[in-house]
Amino acid sequence: MNRHELDTFLVFLDNAKQWCFSFQTAQVYFDESSNTLRHSLSRHARSGVIVRVAKGLYANPRSTSKPDYALESFVKYLRSGLITYLSLESRLSEIGVISQVSTVLTLVTEGRSQIYETPFGTIEFVHTIRKLDINDSNLMFDTERQIYIASPNLALSDLKRCKRNLNLVDTTDLTELQTEWEQKSE
Repeated sequence: MNRHELDTFLVFLDNAKQWCFSFQTAQVYFDESSNTLRHSLSRHARSGVIVRVAKGLYANPRSTSKPDYALESFVKYLRSGLITYLSLESRLSEIGVISQVSTVLTLVTEGRSQIYETPFGTIEFVHTIRKLDINDSNLMFDTERQIYIASPNLALSDLKRCKRNLNLVDTTDLTELQTEWEQKSE
C-alpha cells in the first residue's frame, strides 16, 4: 500500500467516525498478503502517517473524529468480545475516593491481565475469576466513553479482591456515592 492508498483508507475511516483501526480491518480493505500489509503499516507508522498503538492496532493522528477519551476507545479493540469495565484506581480516582489522579487506565476483564504502554497513555487490564455479567446492577455503560464503568462499591471491592494498595482510599463519601449510583441506574 502506498501513501495515497493509506490516506484514502484513513479518510474513509474518519468519515465513518473511526479514528483507530485494527490490522484485520486493514486486511479487509487492502488486497495484500498479511506480510506485505504488516510491512506497509510498519513503514507508515515509522514515518508518522499512522501511530502504532499496540500490536495490530493503529490510530490516525490527523483524524477529526478522535474522541475525547482516546485511551478508552482502544479498549474495544484490545479486549474484543470480552466483558471489560473501568474499575480499580481509575474509577475510584475519578469519583474522589482516591485523592490522587490515576495516570493509568485500570480495567477489570475476564481476559488475561496485561499492560499496554501506548503513545496516548497506559492501559492496565486486570483479570478476574469472578463471573462477569453486563446486566449486573453494579455496571453501567458510559455512552460518552463507550465502556462499562463500575459502581463505587464494585470498584472498591475489585481493589480489595485484587490485593491492590488501599493506603490512599478514603471511604468517607462512599455510601453517598453508591446511593447516587443506584439512583442513576434506576
